[in-house]
Amino acid sequence: MKVKILFGKAVAAFWKGAVGTLCIIAVSFFIMSSKCTDNEKENEPVSLKDTKWKLIGFVDTRTGNVTDAKPKCDRCYTLTFDTDSTASGWSLMNTVRLDLKPVLRMWVATDAYDLQNGNITMFYEAMESLESYTIESKVMKFFYYDHDNKYYLLFKLVEEIPIKD
Repeated sequence: MKVKILFGKAVAAFWKGAVGTLCIIAVSFFIMSSKCTDNEKENEPVSLKDTKWKLIGFVDTRTGNVTDAKPKCDRCYTLTFDTDSTASGWSLMNTVRLDLKPVLRMWVATDAYDLQNGNITMFYEAMESLESYTIESKVMKFFYYDHDNKYYLLFKLVEEIPIKD
């Protein structure tokens, strides 16, 4: 009888400790995952659709140096999303299109000659070699390589466009 009682107490203590530990782990995981979700909602637009983005500059990932997008004008270097994965906008004088899915692709949709203006040539060259993108804290980064150096196009959220009825 003493063996059964000791064995029963050991099993009860084991389950009590294991269940308690599992509950603590589960609650901790729930709290951590809900905090990440809250931060994501706070920093990113819920949807890309009906948002407008503007190119701020070209960033060297090694040094963090930013080359400002020039010339500066309201319409220059903008992207407006019509869906969560497609956008259109402007370089300087040309219409630009963007697809995020199924493959990341940005291209010039018109053919006005504007290569003599600002650093538009850098923009067009970057568009041709986009590798990936990220969106965080109302900032969109399009990564590309130029002569073995990694850069990104830095876009900032300009506005969320009100939905028209």
